[in-house]
Amino acid sequence: MPKIVIWAQIADHEAEKVKLDDSADIADLKEELLGKEARKYQVYYNGQQLKPSTIVPSGTTCENPVLLKISQDNSCAVVSTENLAPTVNNNVSNVESIRSKYVAVGQIARDASRAGM
Repeated sequence: MPKIVIWAQIADHEAEKVKLDDSADIADLKEELLGKEARKYQVYYNGQQLKPSTIVPSGTTCENPVLLKISQDNSCAVVSTENLAPTVNNNVSNVESIRSKYVAVGQIARDASRAGM
């Protein structure tokens, strides 16, 4: 596959050349330069933030590189849901327990009303 050379600058470091496939997108660039740290960075070119699916720009120079900055928000953060199931199950059990107590109290009140109490 043909390669392209772009200029990229990570945070406050010096700009560097990066060789990528000519069809590479921003996610590929971040993976190449940052590895596991890629999710912590946003990519900008000419003042505009680039989405991960954007094709890497070809007009970069040492003076005008693609900039990789540490993200100020967590819009791409990975959220673990592995501990939610027990919480949901416990909440469902609590609701069912409250509902059955409410039904029992309602039944007692109806029985008392019928008995003339």
